[in-house]
Amino acid sequence: MDVKTVDGVILKEGKWYYTDNGQAVILDKILCDTDLNNMFLVTPIYEGEAMGCSGDGGCHSEYTVDYECEGMPRIVNCLFKKEPLAKLGEEFKAKQKELTDIAIAIGSMKSGLKDTERAKKEVLDSIEKVKRDNAQLFNQNEMHKSTLEITINETRDARQKLSELEDGCEVYDQANELKEIARLRKIEFKMQCLEACGVDNWNFYDVSLSEYSKRYPNG
Repeated sequence: MDVKTVDGVILKEGKWYYTDNGQAVILDKILCDTDLNNMFLVTPIYEGEAMGCSGDGGCHSEYTVDYECEGMPRIVNCLFKKEPLAKLGEEFKAKQKELTDIAIAIGSMKSGLKDTERAKKEVLDSIEKVKRDNAQLFNQNEMHKSTLEITINETRDARQKLSELEDGCEVYDQANELKEIARLRKIEFKMQCLEACGVDNWNFYDVSLSEYSKRYPNG
């Protein structure tokens, strides 16, 4: 945007001007403060002091240019028009608001990213805790499984031993029963034979039995 004096002189950045004391300066920037109450023409030599401007658009120039010196533009008692100043102020305010909105948006984005990172960390921590708990339960289950296998093997061995003992006792009992039956049958057979053949002396049964044994050695 062009900034003009009342007499129509356009102030341009990068142009040379003379001060009232004949010093040549180059216009570096045209700036306004944050309150838009003052406008400054900034030079490399006297930064911020080239020109002060009031809020109503009028200003007093500390720097004037002698138009007779090398044909440079003349700036005497420079007054800025209100319209350029107002437009410049509006642009500044709009740009300031835009930058503020961008800063707020960036801040909100950073805050959102922090919240997202925090939530992500909480989820990852929860997953790690579940993994640790599952690993602990797995180890406990493995221990219980091992203990159960040992108990099952011991029970199986005990049952096998008990079965062997029962089988042994049964065989032993059967053998004793057979022996007893054979003994009783033998006695019965002997008694039948004695009764059939007669007993010489019942009072001395052992003597008769001995005689029977002599007669029937295989009986």
